[in-house]
Amino acid sequence: MDGVDMLQDMLDRQAALQARLPRFADSVSQTQRLIDNAEMAACEAVEWKNGLPWKKHRQDYGRVLTSQELEHVLEEIVDVLHFVLNGFLVAGVTTSEEVYARFLTKHQVNHKRQNDGY
Repeated sequence: MDGVDMLQDMLDRQAALQARLPRFADSVSQTQRLIDNAEMAACEAVEWKNGLPWKKHRQDYGRVLTSQELEHVLEEIVDVLHFVLNGFLVAGVTTSEEVYARFLTKHQVNHKRQNDGY
């Protein structure tokens, strides 16, 4: 997608999808919508984890995924992304520039934490 801001396209597409869903209507408070999206992202993250051989006591811990398993994991990661995008939108962050600026700020904090032995 040459010349297209792909993050902005995802935000716009997600906003259009959310506009179609009555449970995200303006009658629901911003705080409740943030809570709902955080809960849904967390549930999808658990599904992501459950698609992996993560139990250390099992023989298959950390084994290489089959291509079908990897596809399932990627689908769950995208589900998490949908709810992360919703969180930004609900919080009023509607442009890729805003997301990117917030990412860079937090990224610097994370580097500092690593440098400081966090």
